[in-house]
Amino acid sequence: MSEFQNVSIGVVGLGKLGSVIARGLRNRYPAVQGLVRRANKTDVDTTTDANAFLRGARIVILAVKPAQAKETLSAWGDQLTSSHLLISVCAGLTTQQLEEFTQGRCPVVRAVTNTPCLVGEGMTGLVAGVGAGETEMRLAREVFSALGRALVIPESKADAMTGIAGCGPAFVFQILEGLMDAGIRNGLAAREALEMAAQTLIGASQMVLQTGQHPSELRNQVTTPGGATIEGVVAMEKGRVRATLIEAVTVSVKRAKELGGLAPKKPLRPRKATAARKRSASTPARRSALSSSRARRRPKKGL
Repeated sequence: MSEFQNVSIGVVGLGKLGSVIARGLRNRYPAVQGLVRRANKTDVDTTTDANAFLRGARIVILAVKPAQAKETLSAWGDQLTSSHLLISVCAGLTTQQLEEFTQGRCPVVRAVTNTPCLVGEGMTGLVAGVGAGETEMRLAREVFSALGRALVIPESKADAMTGIAGCGPAFVFQILEGLMDAGIRNGLAAREALEMAAQTLIGASQMVLQTGQHPSELRNQVTTPGGATIEGVVAMEKGRVRATLIEAVTVSVKRAKELGGLAPKKPLRPRKATAARKRSASTPARRSALSSSRARRRPKKGL
């Protein structure tokens, strides 16, 4: 039995990711409780009493929105102590920020994880804060290993992992939906097309993980000269599937960095006309050019 088997775990915020983590951990760690602002219906044991929650939890998993993290941690004050291990799954927040929010009262670990934790197939990267030693990292790794795979990474790679592991399931689901639609278009029922596509993705992924071979090597094993597969591969290249995935991860990484800055993304607004442009538009030459342009666009009357 693990030395951490009976450790008590509290999850702060039962949104999408927080709920997934809490539900995924219940089988391994029975003493899992969620802290919420208001009581709601859930299959996880919850409380709205922060004092009781912190007294009962050894590990505190912070799963609130990044912009709420500072307010949440500051409100706890001295109730957060060195006996706690704080693990944050808030996108973009660095260990330095978390240590500032807690004023160094407890060891801090940053975790980059994803929703497949629900079925024990999650992927988590763990970043050690200044106060997190070997024992804390072993504890964090054991907890998230119960939800899938877990590895220790430097903080410089955390945002990149957010783009691939954190956001990646959404990209895979979209690919999966596309494969299902392709099956339907070619005569399969939706349910059987979805099962075929999902199992194919599982099988292909396991081949990569278990054989250690590069994806291109495994792809070449399927792609015979003049066969059906190469036709599909060419179609994917024409559709820029590879480039689109690279861009999707890149913009997700950029957004993760923005979230770490705790600043909302500014929406794009139409540029306001400057005084110079207004004057330019009102000159006789400009008015003449606009009139000529409109005349060229005006449809000619039929004969």
